[in-house]
Amino acid sequence: MAPLRRWLPFAAATLATALLASGVGVAANRLSAPAARPAPQLKTVAPAVLDRVGISLAAASQPPYCGVADAAVNQRWLRPGSAGCAISQDAAEAMARRGGSARVLESVLALVTSTRIQGIGRDHLSWLVVVQQSIRTCQQSGGWAMCSGPARGFAWSQIALVDAYGGGVISTLRLSPTGGRPPIQQTLPSTALLGN
Repeated sequence: MAPLRRWLPFAAATLATALLASGVGVAANRLSAPAARPAPQLKTVAPAVLDRVGISLAAASQPPYCGVADAAVNQRWLRPGSAGCAISQDAAEAMARRGGSARVLESVLALVTSTRIQGIGRDHLSWLVVVQQSIRTCQQSGGWAMCSGPARGFAWSQIALVDAYGGGVISTLRLSPTGGRPPIQQTLPSTALLGN
């Protein structure tokens, strides 16, 4: 019995350590694994419109260090979209309205899935930016459009899908002005700019 009593405190300490380590591990997993968040929604575009064009959204999460990375981007120590962090909302909106004649209605960061739109695939981190394009007087000449004069109101809305890492416009979906017809899909290369 004497040898067993010598090992009893050691065995109890080992068991207590194992239980404590397991408890800490379970607690860490619960804290680090985010609870399922609802998919983001656009306020100005009905979910049925996205369903019709084959787009589904899921909640996007950013690494916890992205605030520090954003500060480094602002100081020009890092380029936008680096370190696994999305470009800023302002940068995505600027890309979507490039050309100056569009105004941003809303934007949301999401994991976008689409098998219909080339270049998206599954869970592509993207900014969905809803912009309104203005009516301008334009003349077509030799493949170029010349637009002059001030904008005369807003004609239609469109959703620009902006790559959250590279900042390029992946695709735009032009929405009908009345909302009665399904949107017209326009696929643009990642270097294409809206409003041209």
